[in-house]
Amino acid sequence: MVNRRILDKSNMDLIVVGIDCIEGLKRLDEYGPWQSSAMGNVFDVSRTSVGGEGKDYIDYIVNDLKPLIDHTYLTNPEKSRGAHWAD
Repeated sequence: MVNRRILDKSNMDLIVVGIDCIEGLKRLDEYGPWQSSAMGNVFDVSRTSVGGEGKDYIDYIVNDLKPLIDHTYLTNPEKSRGAHWAD
């Protein structure tokens, strides 16, 4: 969790975006850059692999979601002005 005192002292304006994942363990596929058959049974015995969609997920954030935010809200769209954080 971000320390609120640090944010209060920074005097920064922030836009926080949460990306929902309604398919349960699907998020593991989205975060994983490659498929891992070794991890499938750790999370769900019915799965043969986990991961493999990481590049598509990042492409969505960079090419679709971030431009939508820049278009909708008053932002500085320079690449160096954005941050991505997954928890």
